[in-house]
Amino acid sequence: MISVIVVAYNLENVIIPTLESVKRQTFTDYELIIADDGSQDNTVKIVTEWCKQNLDPDKNPYKIISNPGNEKRGIAANYNRGLKVASREWLKFIDGDDILADDCLKSNIEFVSHNPNCKVVFSKMRTFVNQIDNEDHVSQEYPYPRHYKFFDLPAKKQYEYFLVDSFNAAPVTFLHRKTIIEVGGYDDRFFIQDLPLWLKLTQMDYRIYFLPKVTTYYRVNFGVSFSKTALYSPVSTHSLVEIHKQLIIPHVPFYKFGFWNKYYLFRFKYALALKVFDNKATKKAQSVMGTLEYLSFKYSMDVFKGKILKLLKA
Repeated sequence: MISVIVVAYNLENVIIPTLESVKRQTFTDYELIIADDGSQDNTVKIVTEWCKQNLDPDKNPYKIISNPGNEKRGIAANYNRGLKVASREWLKFIDGDDILADDCLKSNIEFVSHNPNCKVVFSKMRTFVNQIDNEDHVSQEYPYPRHYKFFDLPAKKQYEYFLVDSFNAAPVTFLHRKTIIEVGGYDDRFFIQDLPLWLKLTQMDYRIYFLPKVTTYYRVNFGVSFSKTALYSPVSTHSLVEIHKQLIIPHVPFYKFGFWNKYYLFRFKYALALKVFDNKATKKAQSVMGTLEYLSFKYSMDVFKGKILKLLKA
């Protein structure tokens, strides 16, 4: 029924809780696939031992796939490797540092059984630090309520929405395998794997449905040391720029002023971070970036007020 695909790279310290969350699922008709992107630590060894000790291959078959020569090929390519070996009707991808709610699979299967036209489901995620019941961390839930209106739109309108405003939903997607294969899988030209797929699906008239329930816990602190010292992640930010150039900019009308304001501010801040501040998150750099955000917001509000006053005088 379901292929659970755990994608991993150098996650030896956090992947066991992820696997344990798969084992705890109340819906048990699944195969487990671990797609490793050439980890240089003991991730593959740890995963292999865990599977041998915890899974019955006759009940829950498992596969552990890695790159020849342990070469790192990128997130989208890793997702595609998992997709290629999956054999079940539905796909549940999860990063190897996140946690599935115990009824994640059950809730998604019940939802699609009541929505026979559904091929793509987003649900809700809740953030956590180290443990999902950590009282010292104020959890947040995504998507935000302001995004809920997105799910009432037809597919073509969802596509238009994604062109100008996107949100993080990769950890909480539930996908129909044949549909994802039909649209060509993940676009491995880009480091960021999710947005290009959502654009492709909605453009091809596959509407995204919403299950308003927390199904995944999203880890927010693992590997954050980079973000404390750098303003931007060069790899992911460059990928986002390329996605905009190739998939978004050609399709956004000139009159979407809010989008263009955000886009050019983003490009300016990124160039400033690299060329002036050497991408270092110093206090001065962060102050300048914050000031730019404020000025951009103030400009947008002034434009908005001007439009309202013009309408009132008409």
